[in-house]
Amino acid sequence: MFKNYLKMFLDNNIEHEIIEIEENGTGFLKNAIVKVSFNYAYGLLKYEKGIHRFTRVSPYGNGKLHTSFVFIDVYPAIEFDDNISINKSDLRIDTFRGSGAGGQHRNVTDSAIRLTHKPTGIVVKIENERSQHKNKKMAYDILASKLYEHEVNKINNENDNNKGKDSFQDWGSQIRSYTIEKNRIKDHRTNISFNCNFDYYFHELLNKIFNYNSSILFSKEIK
Repeated sequence: MFKNYLKMFLDNNIEHEIIEIEENGTGFLKNAIVKVSFNYAYGLLKYEKGIHRFTRVSPYGNGKLHTSFVFIDVYPAIEFDDNISINKSDLRIDTFRGSGAGGQHRNVTDSAIRLTHKPTGIVVKIENERSQHKNKKMAYDILASKLYEHEVNKINNENDNNKGKDSFQDWGSQIRSYTIEKNRIKDHRTNISFNCNFDYYFHELLNKIFNYNSSILFSKEIK
């Protein structure tokens, strides 16, 4: 999914920046953060937020079905500055050595940053840059964005039960399911199922989301 989203941005000349990539130690992607910049970016991409379930034949060769889940979070980009007030006593700041690629300097200095906002439980970890200053700046920007979204959700009574955490990441709560071998996709919000190749689906999704002349997407004002 990560590669397909990047392809969507590249094919349409959409400005994007990979902020953080974290592998799970076995060569698979564990976590990634991408900053995307274009008109209506948050308003359009927020509909991808949620659990995506993938079902395929097990890669271990036993013929059984293997199910995995991907959680996608989307939040508006907010730059942390003096106008944003966060109580220092509410923050826990940890520094540690970055792991993985990045050069010798990155792995021998405490350049990685982890911010924990105690009242909400929101955690932001950045270790992509060699500079602790750059990692700290990115972490504060992301924390500000997540805190903003948290407050908006609280005002709209959309986040009363999880208190800032993604507690809805449970079985049966997915927004979309993909059965790879059968080329079958089901959107659980609309209860629509259709058969198509996974890569082709993302191409079509691209057209629907980023085509500014689409009468479907812009039949009403997007806020």
